[in-house]
Formats: sequence, C-alpha cells, structure tokens
Amino acid sequence: MPATGAIGYRMTDQFASDHPEGDPTATEVVVGLQVTAGLLLAQLDRVLRAHGLSTGSFNVLQVLAAHSERLTPSQISEMMPVPVTTATMTGVLDTLERRALVARHPHPTDRRRVLIELTPEGTKLLEEVIPGVLEREKAWTEPLSPGSRRQIITGMSALQDHLRSISR
Repeated sequence: MPATGAIGYRMTDQFASDHPEGDPTATEVVVGLQVTAGLLLAQLDRVLRAHGLSTGSFNVLQVLAAHSERLTPSQISEMMPVPVTTATMTGVLDTLERRALVARHPHPTDRRRVLIELTPEGTKLLEEVIPGVLEREKAWTEPLSPGSRRQIITGMSALQDHLRSISR
C-alpha cells in the first residue's frame, strides 16, 4: 500500500516485505505517473471545459491544425498523443462537426472513406484556447527547474518508447 509524504507516493516497508518479487521504486514510478497524469488531466479538463472542449477534441483540433492537408480519421488517431478507438474518434468528430469546428469531405478515390478538415471556426477556437493552456502549463510546472523538466522529459520518453515496443 502506498503512503503519501513530502516526496510523493512511497511504498511502505510492509508492502515491500509482502511483495519481495516487486521493486518498490518501479511501483512508486507507476503510481506517481498515474497520480500526476490524473491531476494534470483534471486541470487541463477545467481549462478546456470553459471552451466546450474535451481533452480528446482539443487534441484532434491540434492534430488538424498542424497539417495543411485534410486527414482521414485513422491518420488523426495515429497522431493523437494517446491512442483512441475508432468508435471514440467517430464520436469526437461527430461532436466537432456539429459545432462546425471540423468538416468532413468525401475521399477523392475511396467512397468508403472521408477526409477531415479544420474549419475557420475551429482555427479561431484554437487561437482562443491555446494561450490559456500554455499559461497554465507554465504554472503547473513552475516548481520544476528547467533542468528537472528536461530530466523528466527524457525519462518519460524512454518509458513511453519502451511501453510502445512491448505492446506490439
């Protein structure tokens, strides 16, 4: 069982003795990342909700804004920071289309596929939202020095690459 303290979640001595096959630091990293991700997503959700967006819809808009060409839903899914199912992507696109933030267009060579495009309204909304998100990101990470941020980025990148490689 984890205990909380000034240095985050720590596995108790009892937990370590009950599970000698484990590595307390590995468990602490996993629990710490879960807690941090949950706290950050809750903070981000509050910022985005004020604009009627979810994290997923915001990510879709950002993917589209980064590309001048229209993209298929599967291409968007592949570029998302966190993978989403086809059903989830369809739901997000339906919501964004209802709000006129994206537009669907027939694929020029395959009638079964569609291409998605960011609309001027979607671009305008991103221009309103992004400065607030960037401001909050700086506030959220304020306790970390630039060097600590770089170390965290390096460590998370290595962990993400490893997790991707073992999930194939």
